[in-house]
Amino acid sequence: MSDTASATRDPQGGPGGEDERGTVGRRIQSFRRRAGLSQEAAASRAGISTRALRDIERGRARRPRVHTLRSLAGTLRLSDDELAGLLADARTGPPRDTGRPSLLILGPLVLRRGRAPVPVAGPMLRRLLGLLALKHPEPATQQEITDILWPSGPPRSHPSLIHTYVTQARRLLGPCGPRSTRPPTVVRTPTGYRLEASRDRVDLGLFDELLARAELLHDASDLEARYASLTEALRCWRGPVLADADPALRRHPAA
Repeated sequence: MSDTASATRDPQGGPGGEDERGTVGRRIQSFRRRAGLSQEAAASRAGISTRALRDIERGRARRPRVHTLRSLAGTLRLSDDELAGLLADARTGPPRDTGRPSLLILGPLVLRRGRAPVPVAGPMLRRLLGLLALKHPEPATQQEITDILWPSGPPRSHPSLIHTYVTQARRLLGPCGPRSTRPPTVVRTPTGYRLEASRDRVDLGLFDELLARAELLHDASDLEARYASLTEALRCWRGPVLADADPALRRHPAA
């Protein structure tokens, strides 16, 4: 049986979700370019033929084998979430983690579940989510959170109010239906709170990863791969950082 796959819809390779017509093959092609590898190099490292990889990327393959997808995932350094999405997509259509949330801060603050925007009601919750995404993967200290939520000075009840807003954030980020991996959440740390999520769940983290890959290709002969990584990184940007946030958050040193 040849390496083949059923064409299904793409949940999005990362927070930006540029291509909504995606198939398993289109996603693998995007991941390969993100990794800065040619088809020949990726196929060789994954232990498959270049022709097999080309057929998968072009949508000619109808049902790729699980071991083929796992080999490619290792070669392309996919996260557990990305691999789970590919496997689910190849089996049944939309992957089970299509509804996993992403936070976008390279432009106006947006919370997405898959490709669908999720309303974030209330300025306090928006400030908290913006700060946690901005600091990710590092924690935001209790003092930072207090200063961002109450620029003019906190009320006496601010510790309990922070806990309330953290609880609301966890509910927004929580699972929606079946999932194969743990969804993003907010965790307590000794100094404050931290957004616990893979880097590709925040557009800033995805941008940093793509830029780092492009830098590694600086001395490589494959200029096309470097250009592709830089292009994908640039697509993460929709405007100034936290363009619609309160001035206190936009003035944060991390921003």
